[in-house]
Amino acid sequence: MNEKELNRIFEEIIEGQRSLQEKIIRLKLLLSDSESQEKSNSNIADESKLPTLHIGGSMKNGYNFFEINEDYLDDEITDAEKIRIFATKLITEKNRPIKVKFIHEKAIESKIDLPGKGTLSNIIIAITKDPKNRFVKFSKGVYGLAQLNHRGKNVGFDFPNITR
Repeated sequence: MNEKELNRIFEEIIEGQRSLQEKIIRLKLLLSDSESQEKSNSNIADESKLPTLHIGGSMKNGYNFFEINEDYLDDEITDAEKIRIFATKLITEKNRPIKVKFIHEKAIESKIDLPGKGTLSNIIIAITKDPKNRFVKFSKGVYGLAQLNHRGKNVGFDFPNITR
């Protein structure tokens, strides 16, 4: 995949998000103008809770496109994906591979739902079974991000049999 293709994909994602936000705003306006104005509209989506997608960087440094506002981390995303999103955010902030134990501690502090029984092994499994192949195994219990060019063995759905 070249830079032109990546830019096209990112533009489609951004346009899709804009379109969804516009539809929600139009729906809110229609509902507020209707006779049901007095009824509670608490089930209508708030645009501030839509996924926030930040795209930046360059092909040389890799796209740093991964930041989702915390309100979007709801029941529609599996606990394994929540921890992968959280781990990606932590690794990106530190800009270096980090220990699974650190991810575990920070997830508990941040009240992120943990996969399975919430053990370190469950986090390792979530990372090493990532369908998007975002992670690399730097050393035992230490993982980085492929998009940040961290050294290590690729892990994820396309790279089976790499755990601990």
